[in-house]
Amino acid sequence: VSCGGSKKATSSAPKKYERKPIVEVSEDRLKLDVILIDAKTQQEVGNAEEAYRLYSVLLGKDANYGAALYGMSQLMAESGRVDSAIVYVQRAIATSDSNVWYHLWAAQLYGSTRNDKALVATWEKLIQLQPTKLDYYYELSNTYIHLGDIPKAVEALDRVEQMVGVTEPVALQKQKLWNAVNRPDKARKEIENLAASLPNETK
Repeated sequence: VSCGGSKKATSSAPKKYERKPIVEVSEDRLKLDVILIDAKTQQEVGNAEEAYRLYSVLLGKDANYGAALYGMSQLMAESGRVDSAIVYVQRAIATSDSNVWYHLWAAQLYGSTRNDKALVATWEKLIQLQPTKLDYYYELSNTYIHLGDIPKAVEALDRVEQMVGVTEPVALQKQKLWNAVNRPDKARKEIENLAASLPNETK
């Protein structure tokens, strides 16, 4: 407060530090959350039958309870019912399309069933949600390799270079990919770009 006493103190704190409004949770939701904790506990200790029963109770009360759908998907996968696991995780994603964990689990399931087209879409979605996560671009590139689409595989690595610059591991991987499809001109270009970025590296 100034010496004049006429000015009011103001806060210059960034908005991210302001207290967020309290979101009230209904009693019914709290009861569901308690059942979810019990279901997760039973799943972790290996009591699949009881976990299945509890997840079924949850979904009977709320068919769009994302966390229960996600848990049920994991339970189905653990019992070897991968197709059912995929259905459940797709339903979970429908309840919260921005949930990274749901998409990562879907990617694992699609990978295990070699559903590369669905896997490409999943990695692209994860890149959209977390664009600075480099691992997602590498996984996307690998998926395109499985699909036999080398230009798209290289394009995914190009997106990495746009963020971090030319690096030896990425440039050499791109070179190998171009050589694999008999494009020595493009392979040579990758090495030339690498040499330009590392002028003191004699190899």
